[in-house]
Amino acid sequence: MRYRVFFAWIIVPALVLAAGVSLDGCSKASQPYQSGRLYFSQKLFDKAAEQFEMAVREDPENGKNHFELAKTYAELDRNEEAGIEFKTAVEKDPTLSEDVRDAIQHYRADHFNSALSLMKDKAWGDAIAQLQESIYLDPDEPNQYINMGYCYSELGETDLAVSYYEKAMQLSPEDEKARTNLIATFVSQAADFREQKEYDQAIRFYRKVLELHLDDPSIDIAEASPKTLAEKTKGDDAGTGYLFDMGLTYLDKGESKNDKETLKTATDIFKAVFEVNPADDDALYNYGYATMLGGDYARAIEIFGQLLDRRPREASYYMLMATCYVKSGSTEEEAKTNIVLYFAIANSLQSDQNRLKKSDYRDSGKHESRLKDKYRSWSDMKKALDSSGTPEDIYVYTDESGHEFETWFYWTMGEAVVFNDGAEYGRVRFAPQESGMR
Repeated sequence: MRYRVFFAWIIVPALVLAAGVSLDGCSKASQPYQSGRLYFSQKLFDKAAEQFEMAVREDPENGKNHFELAKTYAELDRNEEAGIEFKTAVEKDPTLSEDVRDAIQHYRADHFNSALSLMKDKAWGDAIAQLQESIYLDPDEPNQYINMGYCYSELGETDLAVSYYEKAMQLSPEDEKARTNLIATFVSQAADFREQKEYDQAIRFYRKVLELHLDDPSIDIAEASPKTLAEKTKGDDAGTGYLFDMGLTYLDKGESKNDKETLKTATDIFKAVFEVNPADDDALYNYGYATMLGGDYARAIEIFGQLLDRRPREASYYMLMATCYVKSGSTEEEAKTNIVLYFAIANSLQSDQNRLKKSDYRDSGKHESRLKDKYRSWSDMKKALDSSGTPEDIYVYTDESGHEFETWFYWTMGEAVVFNDGAEYGRVRFAPQESGMR
């Protein structure tokens, strides 16, 4: 499954500030403040910084002193200090809020837009440096954190990527870009842990994914039943996919550790997914497989039977049926017959080389002649021809003991007849298929 990941592309317009214009025409400005503004207008920013620092020391409660010092620090690329002074300016004088906001946008623009350009060139480290400068100036803008997260994700620094996406969501809980990127990062992390067979960690991340995706505070993902989660994701392909992948992780863990409790959880997840989406063959398959591993062979046989009704040409389904009969340990004659029967069909269907050309049997006279020449006793085959007609497909398979199994498929009738050295061995029934099936 691929997930769409977003850059947060926002070009910040550069605002031009007239550095030499007084904010309020104050005639009582201190001498350091006035000197600082003069040096600033002359672009002598080091000297301006000295004067504004002096003005702040003399009158630390004056927001304008902090504001001018912040702009000067920004001109000197001392952005971390500039950000602190911008914040202080508004705290000391809330009437400066709009002017501070405009100044921040002006100084932040170069860094943020430079970062976007570097990201286009995949210069992730340099982009991070520029974004950090932008964050110093305006720590409350979520798009900066989204892009930081993306850069760290590209560098393989997943933990850092997650922390920045989470910060973006804290600042803007409704931001879908942050949510989408965070989900994609968690999915990637879960998949990595699953590949490394660290199943508990993978499950933890899939829970985070579902929590973010569902965004429903009323649900405790760790405590919610598979049925509840499946119902919540019904009609939601992405959500169902995340739940399905978590089920696969439980299945992997349960199979590798022969852990019945974990296998039961996997079984419950796939059962729930299948019940809300009965057309999902993959969910049905894994429901059956987990059930088989959990030791409920009779139920697994029922489930694989449903799969055969849907896709009777799939060799693996017959193999699983045979495996269930073997593992059940039944000594009944019917069970023994079914083991051979399903194995024979599975082995026959595994290769198209086992399939006879239709020209070898579509002509009834030629077909009977073939059977008569090949088998000592072909009376059972003759009866099948008389009762059901010429088969739609024939597969021939010879086992290790040299016994030949010939399977006649009547797809539209929903039946496969297996002959062992010419004698009927058994029949398997499935849902009738559409005519013209290959």
